[in-house]
Amino acid sequence: MAFVETTISEYIYNQGKAEGKAEGLAEALAEALAEGLLEGQLVVLENLHQLGILSDAQGNAVAALLGQLMMLENLHQLGILSDAQKNSIMTPIQQKLKDLMK
Repeated sequence: MAFVETTISEYIYNQGKAEGKAEGLAEALAEALAEGLLEGQLVVLENLHQLGILSDAQGNAVAALLGQLMMLENLHQLGILSDAQKNSIMTPIQQKLKDLMK
C-alpha cells in the first residue's frame, strides 16, 4: 500500500480505509454484473488492480471471464444465442466472477 503508518492507530485507520475501498469496488462490480454493464466491469477491474486489491493472476482470471461474458452478449445480440441459452451459460461465469471477488 502507499500508506506509511507511524502508530497502531494509523495502521488500523489505513486498513479500514483500504477495506472500505475494496468493498465499494466489489459492490460496484456486483451491480455491474447484475445490470450487464460489461464495459463498466472492465473499468472496475482496472481500478481494483491499480489499488492492489486484485493480484495480476486474479486480474487476468477476471478479465478472461469478462471477455467470455462480452462474447456471449455479442452472440446474443447477433441472434445466435437465445435468451435462455445466454442465461444458462452466463450464470456459472457470473458465479465464478463473484467467487473471485471474495
